[in-house]
Amino acid sequence: MKDKKCTTVIITLFFAVIIAILFQGVCAEVVTDGEEPVIDEADSDASDTAPDYETVFPDDEIREIYITISQDSWEEIQEDMESKYGEFGNRTMTGPGQMGGIRPENFTNVTPGENMMEPPGDGGPGDMMDQEDPIYVPANISFNGENFENVGLRYKGVNSLMTAWQQGIGKISLKIDMDHYEDDYPETENQKFYGFKELNLQSGMSDKSVIREKIVPEIFQAAGIVAPETAFYRVYLDHGDGPEYFGLYTLVESIDDTVIETQFSNGTGNLYKPEGEGATFAEGKLDLEDFEKKTNEDEGDYSDIETLYSVLHADTRNTSPETWRSDLESIFDVEEFLTWLATNTLIKNWDTYGGNSRNYYLYNNPDTGTLSWIPWDNNYALMDGMGGSMGGMGPDGMNRTEGFGMMPPGDMNMTQPRGFGMPEDGGGHGGMGSTVTFSMDTVTDRWPLIRYLMDDPVYHAMYVDILANVAENCFNTTELAEEFDKYHDIIESSVIGPDGEREGYTYLTDDSDFDAAYEELKEHINTQYAEAMEYLQEEETK
Repeated sequence: MKDKKCTTVIITLFFAVIIAILFQGVCAEVVTDGEEPVIDEADSDASDTAPDYETVFPDDEIREIYITISQDSWEEIQEDMESKYGEFGNRTMTGPGQMGGIRPENFTNVTPGENMMEPPGDGGPGDMMDQEDPIYVPANISFNGENFENVGLRYKGVNSLMTAWQQGIGKISLKIDMDHYEDDYPETENQKFYGFKELNLQSGMSDKSVIREKIVPEIFQAAGIVAPETAFYRVYLDHGDGPEYFGLYTLVESIDDTVIETQFSNGTGNLYKPEGEGATFAEGKLDLEDFEKKTNEDEGDYSDIETLYSVLHADTRNTSPETWRSDLESIFDVEEFLTWLATNTLIKNWDTYGGNSRNYYLYNNPDTGTLSWIPWDNNYALMDGMGGSMGGMGPDGMNRTEGFGMMPPGDMNMTQPRGFGMPEDGGGHGGMGSTVTFSMDTVTDRWPLIRYLMDDPVYHAMYVDILANVAENCFNTTELAEEFDKYHDIIESSVIGPDGEREGYTYLTDDSDFDAAYEELKEHINTQYAEAMEYLQEEETK
């Protein structure tokens, strides 16, 4: 009887597949254009297409994507970048509101990936936040046997973009907007890439292991933090002379595209990408212009941000802590933020809140009425300084605390070293970053979301409990080392060797850097775990 049922099911499925194939042939005929297949409008203009995570974000495979732009568009990109950052590979900035003057040639031992920026001239790294995004140009992309025409393509990034350009490295992060040109090409209206509107191809600046953008969101997710999906992609770009391998990138899911739709119960709330002085939430520094709206842009309602700021700095913090905590939790998911803080401190992240006022999102979930903290851009995580394997030192052992926003060995856990272009009380929204200790002792009122919560005994105890839980269950050094090895083996041939990254399109100085980077990662997580355990033991004895 069981076998008979199975046979019936198989026959039914067979006819269902045949019917589906015939139906697809009627609705979405595939035509060819030379060697590249082109998808019919019925496929590319599916605004309600559910995101296909399995195809776009595989966990254990490398995908390939081919990008084609005209030679004229390529020249437009280069001219635009030169106007913003100077000549490609010149290691100095000459545009308005930018740094200039001293060139890093005056220093020694500067190698690709060390992310050393120029000392201040008339401007400073803080001015980078006022820099306009690079321009979009039309492009065609080919992926998985399908073509998508007239999408928008541009370079992306801030510090990493400027540094790569100045160092003359062509492996620069890219953003693709699938319907950017819908006004010019109506057939691309609401065009999606397997259900995704935006593609963020991260270059892995300063990451010689090329896995940080992949592994860090996974650690956050394991800790229960909302974080984007990621996948490895070999990127080829043709700007007139045929496809060129631009290197191995990490595709990172856009927060304002699908993350809030798939990881929250309601995706219609306000999403902000804070960046700038106001994004510190420091008293007297609130500036709503520093909270870029990514959803509901036409609505001028920032009352949720204003409420969070007001409650955070309310007198009740000192006069009635219980009332203050209740009011704060009514607008802000405090437990989620403390979980992020504990996890972020475990991995050691140099370019986010507490060191730089950027690289996070705030989402107001209408179903809860509270703002959630979402981490973003993790290429400066899991390292001992923003210089990668430099360990935070400048060339020839120069102390980067003064002038470069970096820390010398032995002081790597200090928070907010003063960097050029930054306020005197440390930290900033541009240039080099800094990190924090597990105790948060050196964090000042400049970062009140950390300082005020750590000063409250209830929240401090909650943070300690969360840190212990994350360290034991989400930061298992043996399991993480195994993940490192797994990704190393998956991507090795796409990074080094005959099919790997090529000169001018890599942040490696030689192939040996790749293996060495993985040993450094393992050493880093062991050190961080040991320091976390030491801190937790000290807390137990108090």
